Amino acid sequence: MKHKSSNIVHICGVPDGPYRYGGFYFEIHPYCGPCPLKLNGDPINAEPPKAFWKMWDVFSKLDQAGRDLYAAK
Repeated sequence: MKHKSSNIVHICGVPDGPYRYGGFYFEIHPYCGPCPLKLNGDPINAEPPKAFWKMWDVFSKLDQAGRDLYAAK
């Protein structure tokens, strides 16, 4: 019996955040981009709503000092 080999790729990075801004709780993953979170810190497993992307458009234009003001504690 011939077995098919497969490779597993694991991409790991430390996310930036979490942040609370515009009514959303989220983090910014270095490879995947912004990710909305549940209040317990788990990522939501659904397509973010349009309002999230509107908020992200504004938040992404802030400099790091501006972003730090909204760091979740």
